[in-house]
Amino acid sequence: MNNRKEFFRLTCVLAVLVPVPGRLAYGIITILLLIWVMTVGSLLKIVIQRLRLEDFEQITTVAVLAALVVIFRQFLTLFSPVISLTMSFSVYIIGFSSVVIGGLFSSFGEDTPVSLSRLLHRNIKTVLNLIPPMLAFYALRDILGYGTLTLPATSHLLEWKIMHIADADGIGFWGTAGGAFILLGIYLGIYLFCTRKLRIAERS
Repeated sequence: MNNRKEFFRLTCVLAVLVPVPGRLAYGIITILLLIWVMTVGSLLKIVIQRLRLEDFEQITTVAVLAALVVIFRQFLTLFSPVISLTMSFSVYIIGFSSVVIGGLFSSFGEDTPVSLSRLLHRNIKTVLNLIPPMLAFYALRDILGYGTLTLPATSHLLEWKIMHIADADGIGFWGTAGGAFILLGIYLGIYLFCTRKLRIAERS
């Protein structure tokens, strides 16, 4: 059951990240956004719990998420207006996808109060488990689609050329949304195959 839950969560995360530009730099920004929402959201969750506002779970969750994403977008604009403009609406999609992923405010409605340390530990652990596959996914798109590895910078992107891409515009198929979906399918297929093999090994 836990494996299925983790697989579903991973699927949701990677599927939501497909519309984001396929550069490692934007993947790093995405991870920072998830960490921001996860950490501050956990703190606010404890406040809401102490005030006994669980009856307003849905509206509170949406309001908190909206505020956190808007604040992050403002800081991102101050850091690099070009990156902020390039990611555009994707920032909001990523922020609100946290509800679908189920790792940010999932402790709403529990019968017993949740401690801050327990909530932070669970939520940060969720993000840490997602960082390696997210970085690998964006690095592959960056290398195969653009022939580069990139990092975020105030002047847009720091870029290192890894290989030459023959496409006239410098953008290979793997840097497009179509290529991202194919990579997503391959990645999840490998993940599912390895998971099944591990289950068989554990049973034998």
